[in-house]
Amino acid sequence: MSRRPFQGITVEARSAIPIHEQIRSQIAGLILVGVLPPGVRLPCVRSLAAELNVAVNTVARAYRALEDSGLVRSRRRSGTVVFLSDRSLQDWTRIREVMRRLVTEIAAVDMDRDTAVALLRDSMTTLERSDALPRDPGEFHR
Repeated sequence: MSRRPFQGITVEARSAIPIHEQIRSQIAGLILVGVLPPGVRLPCVRSLAAELNVAVNTVARAYRALEDSGLVRSRRRSGTVVFLSDRSLQDWTRIREVMRRLVTEIAAVDMDRDTAVALLRDSMTTLERSDALPRDPGEFHR
């Protein structure tokens, strides 16, 4: 009998997105929509790595990025716990509002989801290439 991965987190080895970023973004999403509220302990690095069949360092890198962005706190004896700092909460609240307005505009011009997502990805890639957008999510709060 197979066990369901923590909160349904999955990784796609063939994806162009690095595995640590797949893990980080899924956990961040769960935190930001309230599925993982402040105080919830994440699985230890070794456990999640075993569940996902990835290297321990891959999960550790994802957890460090989450900590750098203010979404979790890691302590040696208590593990990694969801912690949404005031700055992170303000940033994410602001971004969520901007995204809500963007989605409203997309709907107003009757653009389909795939086209909108492709446009967003293209815009982010353009910014990354111009070095205006950090490649490492943790760089937003350094």
